[in-house]
Amino acid sequence: MKIFLTLILILIIIKQNKTSFIRKASIDLEAGENNIIFSISDHQNKFGYFITEFSPSQIIKIRLSNFSKEGVLFLPKDITEICSGVIDSNDNFAYFGTQISPGKIIKINLLNFTYVQTLELDQQEYSLNTVFIDQLNQFLYFGLYLSPAKIIKIDLSSFQKVSVLDLPTEIAKISTSVYDPLNSLAYFATDTFPSKLIQINLTVFNYSQIITLDSDENNVACSVFDSQNGFIYLGTKKSQKIIKIKTDNFSKVDSLEISSNNSDFITSLIDIPNSLAYFAFDSDGDSDTDNPFLYQIDLQNFTIKNSVQLSLDQLPLSTGLIDTTNRFAYFSSYSAPTKIIQIDIDSLSQNSEKTLNIGENYLVSSVIDIVNKFVYFGTNTSPGQIIQIDLTTFQRENKITLSDGDNYLTTAVFDNENRFAYFGTNTSPGKIIKFNIDQFKKEDEIQLGNGEDLLVSSVIDIDNKFAYFGTNTSPGQIVKIDLINFQRANKITLNSGEDSLTTASIDIVNKFVYFGTNTSPGQIIQIELGTFIATRRSQFQDDNFFSSSVIDSVNGFGYFGVNDSTSKIIQVELMNLEKTGQISLSSGERFIDTGLIDSSHGYAYFAAMSMTWNEVIYRIDLANISIDSTISLDQGEVYVSSASFDDKNLNIYFGTNTEPGIVIQVEVSDVNPSPTPIPISVDISSQKYNAGIIIGVCVSMGFIVIIALIWVFRRSKNFPPKGAIPLDRYD
Repeated sequence: MKIFLTLILILIIIKQNKTSFIRKASIDLEAGENNIIFSISDHQNKFGYFITEFSPSQIIKIRLSNFSKEGVLFLPKDITEICSGVIDSNDNFAYFGTQISPGKIIKINLLNFTYVQTLELDQQEYSLNTVFIDQLNQFLYFGLYLSPAKIIKIDLSSFQKVSVLDLPTEIAKISTSVYDPLNSLAYFATDTFPSKLIQINLTVFNYSQIITLDSDENNVACSVFDSQNGFIYLGTKKSQKIIKIKTDNFSKVDSLEISSNNSDFITSLIDIPNSLAYFAFDSDGDSDTDNPFLYQIDLQNFTIKNSVQLSLDQLPLSTGLIDTTNRFAYFSSYSAPTKIIQIDIDSLSQNSEKTLNIGENYLVSSVIDIVNKFVYFGTNTSPGQIIQIDLTTFQRENKITLSDGDNYLTTAVFDNENRFAYFGTNTSPGKIIKFNIDQFKKEDEIQLGNGEDLLVSSVIDIDNKFAYFGTNTSPGQIVKIDLINFQRANKITLNSGEDSLTTASIDIVNKFVYFGTNTSPGQIIQIELGTFIATRRSQFQDDNFFSSSVIDSVNGFGYFGVNDSTSKIIQVELMNLEKTGQISLSSGERFIDTGLIDSSHGYAYFAAMSMTWNEVIYRIDLANISIDSTISLDQGEVYVSSASFDDKNLNIYFGTNTEPGIVIQVEVSDVNPSPTPIPISVDISSQKYNAGIIIGVCVSMGFIVIIALIWVFRRSKNFPPKGAIPLDRYD
């Protein structure tokens, strides 16, 4: 019994001392007010609402009277790709439809500017491209961009779907609609070749008539309705025609060709009291000076009255809205960040412009200040941003947006002794930005020479005060920076084919740095720090596209993430640059874009994206070159591209290359990695225990120990996420 209890106690100690490996928390950073895809106007209260496309979708409220931003509403994470919307001015609600499957309809309270609820449709009901509201009868109608198309009817009082109208097979891809409340009719146009216009009788909720447009009147993109005179105006893509439809006899009466280039009509607006319409089309993208055009159409004569080229800095046009009372129109760009311009619709002159917030997106580089408990992330944005996270509270502490030209901070190293971080830019030519951590400000910069472009990897030699930056060029180049006087000290241009130095790791003990290439086959180049020459190089025929690496200096091995058709982690013996082992990841797991090592406990950590739209963190047992355990992050926590390790408190901080960026904390704490066995003392002198009994007990205990060990170590292989803490969003 004494032996049995002692063995169980040993097992409990082993279990308790197994290194924990859990996802602790996450921070959602400030989302950018980017990629405006849609807008609607509240004419009654003089507000415009601009909606961003990607998760988390935002609704940006603009006060039209003084063209100022009033507020931003962040929608739930599962709401993305909003493509239509309408305002119920009677009850002060707005309703939005999404592109994703299943389709979703979102209800927003405009009085207090809050999210109310979501109505989820069936799996095959999505692409809610157009919507109008029947305020008298309190119904919404959504036209679906499907083949064949559908129209969905929503009861506003219950906020429930009440009916679905399946249209004939020939009616597909509804792109735009208008509503005639006087006659209880609706008209839906298609983005097809040729386009069709279908009339819907809302009283019986069925289609009544169809017009097929001419062979060169294809892909209708936008429409306006002159309810006073009974005409519909349709704008087409590519051919850039405006087609005039008379509603009382449902017939085409005329068409107007605007331009002969290949640009698309994007949006249309109408000023009924003044018999004017406005059609805007995007630039064709053939020239850097291209900007969208706005055409003013005289509806009485059906002629072009005026035109102007919009000043959107060569950015693509996405949406527009009109304030006929104050005589302004507003157009936004599909860009990051978004630009909104105000146009005087009488003179067609630009009155003002507003650039919205840049998001804290694409966290592709990071450094950690363990002493003061901060981590700093650099963003892959233009201009770049540096975001400070307080590790004690795990809160976003500060942010700085760098100067124009300080773009795409794709790699970074930290000199803890002198309190500077150095960020390399993914620009041509590359820049190295010296950042004062304590004062949280940019200190200086080095602009590299021609060809020293696209800095994507870096290491720091703390002892000798040099940093080394690798380029994503062909061939690759390694730039040496003297950190004492902050000057470019030297450069190596590698051999032809040694391209795209996407990984870099330093062996401080043996004074080498190793660069891995994003090529097929993958290559590793060894650089001696003292002489700054390439001393050894090796190709790996079966291992392509190295994307991350870590070095175990003590045992003389490197571990490289391989982004091939089968993603894997390979072990390389550093003395001869020979492959000595590999670990293949699960099927469908790709993009091993970051890795780090915990040498003192014998683990490496690599992140890979799974097919279920989340990252899996692999903990690799370096002694056995095997997978020790894994963590699956939350859905949407993808494209992990940076990591910093707090080896004092045993936490890893991962940054995502997403919009907005997410910082994820993973705990890898270890109570005692090498537990001391409890000595076993057995008294066999007693005459009560003969040899047979002792042997029998030992054999039985052996089976129990084996079963218990299997249970312990199987149970330790996977650990569930512990929780998530979303931060507040900032304007």
